[in-house]
Amino acid sequence: MTPVTITSTERAHALDGEIRLVGAGKSYLTADGRTVRGLAPIDLDIEPGSFVAIIGRSGCGKSTLLRLAAGLERSTSGVVLIDRSTITSPPASVRYVFQNFGDSLLPWKTVLDNVRFGVRHAFAGTRAAGRDAQRELATSALAEVGLTGIGDRYPSELSGGMQQRVAIARALASHPRILLMDEPFSAVDALSRANLQDLVLKLWQEHALTVVFVTHDVEEALYLADRVVVLGADGAGILADITVDLPRPRAQIGTRENPRFLELRRAALDLVLG
Repeated sequence: MTPVTITSTERAHALDGEIRLVGAGKSYLTADGRTVRGLAPIDLDIEPGSFVAIIGRSGCGKSTLLRLAAGLERSTSGVVLIDRSTITSPPASVRYVFQNFGDSLLPWKTVLDNVRFGVRHAFAGTRAAGRDAQRELATSALAEVGLTGIGDRYPSELSGGMQQRVAIARALASHPRILLMDEPFSAVDALSRANLQDLVLKLWQEHALTVVFVTHDVEEALYLADRVVVLGADGAGILADITVDLPRPRAQIGTRENPRFLELRRAALDLVLG
């Protein structure tokens, strides 16, 4: 079989992977007519190829910010731009990895077919949408996340960490430019979490992705990101934007023992808990 090569016109990430929120905020109307603030209007520029983590207390608007960037919700103020275009629906260059991987996978489909499902919709109308091409792209993505040889199994037969790898493979197989991740490792054990963190860093570097990563875990944010954006309580907006000046590549033990890591950890915790 001739290897599938995705041309520039077929790739979902034809542009740079830049995200801009300009005065973008979100309010919700309750059943009794009250307006509740989900996220105060914010200005946030995320450069192509960067890794940005979003942290803050529960209810601060982390997931709201991510859903605005994904085009899953419309802002009630300001604009959200992906590669300089205002978005009103999910862009082709963006993939979203949800917190609850069990719900995001289709339990009646095999692992391979779950990944193929994403490929089929991403490349509809192109030669990459053919069944053989879908299989090749899905198989390659599974190999990249360390799941070679399990394509015929079902999600229920996998551990939580493996299920999340499948979800990442499905996102990766459609060749996105931007990966949005909403607390993706919160439901897995500590060892699986560390392995998945390193996997995401590897994929980010190899594919030159723009990654926006929501987490409650300050240490996880500092370990992964170039910048950590701290949101204020109750949707108040951006409290701080911390540059993570730690060397790469990073290591689970060495990085976390770095005095600068500990200094940044204290500063971020003071902001979140203060």
